[in-house]
Amino acid sequence: MFSKYDVYTTVQSMYCYPDTDVLINKLNIHDKAELKQAEEEFTAVKQMALLQEPIKGRFTKTHLFRIHRFLFEDVYPFAGHIRKEQIRKGDTMFYPPDLIDRELERVFKTIHSKKLLAEQDKEKQIQNLSQTMAELNIIHPFRDGKVTLRYQQNVA
Repeated sequence: MFSKYDVYTTVQSMYCYPDTDVLINKLNIHDKAELKQAEEEFTAVKQMALLQEPIKGRFTKTHLFRIHRFLFEDVYPFAGHIRKEQIRKGDTMFYPPDLIDRELERVFKTIHSKKLLAEQDKEKQIQNLSQTMAELNIIHPFRDGKVTLRYQQNVA
């Protein structure tokens, strides 16, 4: 059974099959539990590949999109693309789509201008990374795909 935190709510989502809350997917799976299982299996393989060979690049918006696309390209047609509808998870409302690009630019500009990840003190570096991941999570640039944790692992 899914908890309320596993469910995104909007009016009928443009990303879901009609009259369902099942994301449109390349596997043509219409059962939510089956899709969740398939996503986990496909992305586990991709995650292992990332651990072996991280996607190279600067810590940027483009880098984030490339990681999302790599992880979810076998499952979702929207992999690596900014979401186009307002979403929430439980009581948390994420940034509206029209602000996502601007906010991502702001976050990555802050990271690079202040050299937040180049901090010598490991504790401070962890705090900076945690703050960045929290901001990326609330911006929530993608329709689905728990990319924030995977992005953190790829950058670490």
